[in-house]
Amino acid sequence: MMIRRTKNDIKTRQGFLLPVLIIYMVVASIFLVTAYSMVYTNSKIAVDQYDITQTHYRVISGVEVAYGALFADSGDLFDNYKSAAELCVSNNLEPSMGELTDNIYVDGKEVNITMKLIRKGVHQSLDNYYIHIDSISKLSDGSEYKVISDISVYDPALVWTKHE
Repeated sequence: MMIRRTKNDIKTRQGFLLPVLIIYMVVASIFLVTAYSMVYTNSKIAVDQYDITQTHYRVISGVEVAYGALFADSGDLFDNYKSAAELCVSNNLEPSMGELTDNIYVDGKEVNITMKLIRKGVHQSLDNYYIHIDSISKLSDGSEYKVISDISVYDPALVWTKHE
């Protein structure tokens, strides 16, 4: 048995190819745009995470440099802070020792370090006095990454660190 095709059958088949091709192109375009968007987003996240990690370790290095400076030269700087705290306790004064500020460079990026004497709590006792260290560096978007560390003048082994 032989199937006969008419002119209408051939025209119908020829008209069917164009809509299928258009649908295929739309689906392929959507797929490619989605894939490109995912690759772009993932690479941006990776770059941002790298920047945050590098900045984190820079500011941690800043805290470590400041902590090391406290005990350099036989601990003269630490002793000055402790003497100032003892003076505040004995004379019932608020900490008035000025801030020490310095900039260091880690991997070519600036880290701002600030040290000052603070009191936590309302009681005038040596165990409420701390050397407060701020270490700040900038991320590539201009925002700041900060690590705060407080070292007890009563027992310098007591160190509290907070990341912001």
